[in-house]
Amino acid sequence: PKFQRVDFTVEYYALSVPLSNDLLADATAGLMSYLANWMGRKSVLTENINLLALLASLSATDIAAGEEIKGIKTALNTGLDPSISQTASILTNQSGYNVLDNLTDTNGRGLLQPDPTQPRRMLLSGRPIIVLSDSILANDSEKAPVYLGDFSQFGTLIRRQNMELATTNIGGDAWGTNSTEARAIMRMDEIKTDSAAVVKRTLPLTGADT
Repeated sequence: PKFQRVDFTVEYYALSVPLSNDLLADATAGLMSYLANWMGRKSVLTENINLLALLASLSATDIAAGEEIKGIKTALNTGLDPSISQTASILTNQSGYNVLDNLTDTNGRGLLQPDPTQPRRMLLSGRPIIVLSDSILANDSEKAPVYLGDFSQFGTLIRRQNMELATTNIGGDAWGTNSTEARAIMRMDEIKTDSAAVVKRTLPLTGADT
């Protein structure tokens, strides 16, 4: 193996939420537990958005209407190294998934197949399909993005501090406002490790049932 130096810049990501002490005293629905869960999901969303930003640097190849399956199979067969293709996943948004999910064979049967180990997840050419909302992974005009490859090899999330949740009722403005301040903070960076591990294709949406 060959090694090289990898530079990264750790950044802080933080969020502060003020809570009324009266509300905390009167609430019976586990407000702090709900807030901790909400901030946990927020941290995962932040990590995913940062990792998606790495994919934005990839150049896209358009797949023509009616050639969706052929185009994706060609990308898996020739666009990726065979070892990468074997562990590849397919990442798209709601619009792209809708195009793929409506493709049928000559007998009217859907071309996507359920994963036997996870029936709610669909497979295409044996690769799992990961679906994100259009609001997170946006369309490009009348085209839906499709990423194919091994995302664990494409990019790395460098966590220097996992999300830490802390509260205070005496620091900041909490004392003067009779409130409790909840703060979540984490430190991380994301870097591209193997730019050849993922390729980008786009599916036409014109005429698709969206």
